[in-house]
Amino acid sequence: MGLHHGALTPVRNGHLSQRLLTAEEVAAYLQVSRYWVLDHAAGRRRPHLPSIKLGRKVRFEACAVDCFVEDCRRMESEFRKKGRAA
Repeated sequence: MGLHHGALTPVRNGHLSQRLLTAEEVAAYLQVSRYWVLDHAAGRRRPHLPSIKLGRKVRFEACAVDCFVEDCRRMESEFRKKGRAA
């Protein structure tokens, strides 16, 4: 179960591209506020959520959001393991 909106389309360099997501779309998917998403994207909170800055706009790749969620799961699992070992 991931965040994959829209079809992939080939671009000039042969890579596949997908529609970029807004902070609002990412927030809805993660069930958090738009400000939470933007704080993580700006690096004001950890872990860092990869983003693409387009002028004053910030956009997100669905695969990067999915990786962010997996990283959070891994960090939580490691945190729990350390808590049991102490």
